Amino acid sequence: MTKKKIASLLLSSVLMISLFAAGSSETKNTISVMGNGSVIVDSDIAHIRVSVLTTDADASLSAQKNADLMTRVQDALIKIGLTKADFATSNYSIYENKPYNSKDGSYGPPEYRTSNNLSVTVKDVSKTGLVIDTALKAGANQLSSLSFSSSKIAEAYDEARIQAIKDAQKKAEVLAREAGRKLGKAIIIEESHSYAEPIAYTGVMMLKAERADTPIVAEDSTATYAVRVVFELK
Repeated sequence: MTKKKIASLLLSSVLMISLFAAGSSETKNTISVMGNGSVIVDSDIAHIRVSVLTTDADASLSAQKNADLMTRVQDALIKIGLTKADFATSNYSIYENKPYNSKDGSYGPPEYRTSNNLSVTVKDVSKTGLVIDTALKAGANQLSSLSFSSSKIAEAYDEARIQAIKDAQKKAEVLAREAGRKLGKAIIIEESHSYAEPIAYTGVMMLKAERADTPIVAEDSTATYAVRVVFELK
């Protein structure tokens, strides 16, 4: 082996040892903590999914009945102040069903069920009950989901982020003090997770037109944020 190669290998070894030592020193002189923030805001938007379900021995008649009822539902929603931009079809299906007779185990003649689901956004939560009742009286016969959210959720996230950073720093300061060290600057900040918690009610409810007015009270939405912060230790 030539002297030049030996010198090169020695230099590489010294460099690796230096890097390892630097990494070890950095690990010994840092502290990693989790910080959490949570902000509650008023829910001011309601999300409703109503459906029209029709049945007929003829598939085309089942579909036509459904179309007529859904048109009535949409027209009724527009009359109380909603616009076409506030609702959209979320699912549509036609399928064959054969009624089962549990007494003799036989099946009746086929019937065709048409289901049309309409997702409705209500930007004034005080009108949530009115929207449900209006859709019901116009021909909707299913309510499959109801949830609430907030138009101020972005601002709530910003506040939750600030809370999370402050929470992480407070925890790190306590740990550093108890260890006889001083807290330095933050060198790594990683988002752990963030999510909103709108209040949601799901499941299919069969509705009848003679029901009383529906009282709906929106609950709050929560923006939650978590971070991992690595601080230097002095």
